[in-house]
Amino acid sequence: YFDRPSAVEQEEDEFADERAEILADCKALKELATDYSDVNKPVAVDPTVFGRSYFNRASADDTETYEEAEERAQILADCAKLQVGMRVEVLVQMYPC
Repeated sequence: YFDRPSAVEQEEDEFADERAEILADCKALKELATDYSDVNKPVAVDPTVFGRSYFNRASADDTETYEEAEERAQILADCAKLQVGMRVEVLVQMYPC
């Protein structure tokens, strides 16, 4: 029935999907063009656009890795041991009377 010369051409699924994507893109472009050209249309603002990322800013502190944290703890422990060993004890000398 579909192979006869007078039958309507059937579109393949790939072409149908591509056609649907193209039509959706055209609809989005048309809507965007009317947003720019129509001055009476209100501007829609999304509040998430104004949020700041405090973690990715240039002045943010660098996060240290687990290895760096372990090394830092080891260095501080070594410093504490050295400070204990550096205590100078005053020698008390007794002079015979």
